[in-house]
Amino acid sequence: YEETVKAILTENCVRCHNPEGLQRFAPLTAYEEVMAVTQIDRGEPVSLWARVAHTHIQSIGLIFLVLGVVFSCTSVAERWKIIIVSAPFVMLLVDFGARFLARFAPATVYVMMVSGAMIGVLFAVMTLIPLYEMWFKRVQR
Repeated sequence: YEETVKAILTENCVRCHNPEGLQRFAPLTAYEEVMAVTQIDRGEPVSLWARVAHTHIQSIGLIFLVLGVVFSCTSVAERWKIIIVSAPFVMLLVDFGARFLARFAPATVYVMMVSGAMIGVLFAVMTLIPLYEMWFKRVQR
């Protein structure tokens, strides 16, 4: 550390990463500080995750329950309604399952990202299709 790393950090990083600098929350002026910053982050502890996860699952689930009821009144084919209304709940389970597993298998973060993206796409579909049918679609009489 003293021979190579310290010189690089002093030249490139320490002007901001010091107790008075802009990045004072992560100082890099001593070996112990560098080792603290370079710790691998395995996500939040399970106790914290368990405490906040149930609130998110319930609130997001409730939002998708209401959206699902509205979406089920659209003219979309029944097969697609079943898939689209049930998919967010499956994605929620996948997302929170991957969040839990990320602590033990970091690659599951990608599963979490994909499931979160799918939740966003499903939210858009379940919101925009009913809005389109209410505001723009012409009713045939």
